Amino acid sequence: MKSIDKISNAKKKKFSSAFTAGFWFTICNVLQRGIQFLATPIYTRILSTEEYGMYSLFATWLNIFTVVATLSLSNTPYYNGMLKYEGKGNQYTSSIQSLGSLSTILCAVIFTIIYPLVGDIIGLPYEIFILMFAIIIVNLAFQFWSMQQRLKYRYKALVFTTLALSLIIQVGCIIFALFLNLGYKGIVYGYVVGNLAICSIFYFRNYIIGRKLYVKEYWSHAISLSVPLIPHYLAQLILAQSDRIMINYYLGAGKAGIYSLSYQISLIMTLLTNGINSSLTPWMYRCLKESDYKKIKDVTGKLIILVSVLSAFVMLIAPEIVVILGTVEYLDAVWIMPPVVFCTCYMFVYGIWGTVLFFYEKNVVVAVGSCVGAVINVLLNALLIPRFGFIAAAYTTVAGYVVISLLYYRFSKKVCSENGIQFNELFDMKLSLLVILALIFMMIFSLSLYKYNACIRYMLIIIILFILVFKRKSFFKLIIHLK
Repeated sequence: MKSIDKISNAKKKKFSSAFTAGFWFTICNVLQRGIQFLATPIYTRILSTEEYGMYSLFATWLNIFTVVATLSLSNTPYYNGMLKYEGKGNQYTSSIQSLGSLSTILCAVIFTIIYPLVGDIIGLPYEIFILMFAIIIVNLAFQFWSMQQRLKYRYKALVFTTLALSLIIQVGCIIFALFLNLGYKGIVYGYVVGNLAICSIFYFRNYIIGRKLYVKEYWSHAISLSVPLIPHYLAQLILAQSDRIMINYYLGAGKAGIYSLSYQISLIMTLLTNGINSSLTPWMYRCLKESDYKKIKDVTGKLIILVSVLSAFVMLIAPEIVVILGTVEYLDAVWIMPPVVFCTCYMFVYGIWGTVLFFYEKNVVVAVGSCVGAVINVLLNALLIPRFGFIAAAYTTVAGYVVISLLYYRFSKKVCSENGIQFNELFDMKLSLLVILALIFMMIFSLSLYKYNACIRYMLIIIILFILVFKRKSFFKLIIHLK
């Protein structure tokens, strides 16, 4: 950190504090995901495919219940509340934390009542879920604290604490699973112990500093923002993660484990798109506010090209990544990789259109699009997974994203028209369509190369690497421009 300070001080004239903080927040996110990514080959070697599938199932349900139980308070509601009640952030935090804790406890009680009816569908022991709700309560406090640090550009504390938490959790998971011979439950217990040990500190800290358990105005404001967006966030999770639940139900935990590895590998692209979006979204908001539409069209077009080229690269090297992260038991994950990577890039493309909907606060419209896509995905999974196996789930996800993109396109175009904007002024639709068609071709082409011609695949990998190296300055300038 001292070296970082020296570099930052030497370049104060060139970079603002906001840029420095944003840069290190992005690095923090990459390192945090990187630690999780590096733990994957350890998990796949100490767990069977069935046990890895059960662990993935736990992670899936944890993400889903976090949205429902906490009312998704750590997203838009908390951010908007901290801006609206500036100067009363500590009181707002402690009060909203009570709201999140109460809703989580109520959710746990309801789940306890209905578990005998849905236990077989869920596929996990009841005691695992009770531990899950404990994680959700304390982790919400850590998310609030993290957002505070981001709003105040306090990157040092956030980077150190986040990385320490990630390391403690992963080391604890490996110790419990490997040395105590507890299998997937060991990883769950390690995750629980790590979160409770660290996040509980922030839970009590928020109450000590804020000293507010309940403020009607704060609760009303948070609920009014969070409830309409819950279907959207939940639908996004269902679209991305319901496949594992349904594969486990129809085909067993072993197939769910193989399928989950492909999504773990897709973290490479998720890290990239999330990092770009962290800068792109506020930048687009400012451009929309200033009616600088040409700049949006130029920059988003270049970013779509960048993400698509990197997506093609990941599709081509999928066999090597699977061999490194998994074992022989996981080789079938190769056939899932191209459609999964395609979904990540495709979601980035239509997400750019969706930024218009968020800017003009069309939250209900966003939720409708996401819910329709999620329902189609679940129905197709129920129809195709039993007949064609777990690989079909990757393509049902593609279908769900295609439906959402069409709805986002129609809604965004309508919103632009209502606000006196030509949709083609904002986005280069010909380029977007060309990129999508090229990725579909690459997805099909990559699948054929895995089995029949490794030489052509390696030649294409070298060509893409050459393009990325040759154009690295242009891409770097583009990201700097956004910052």
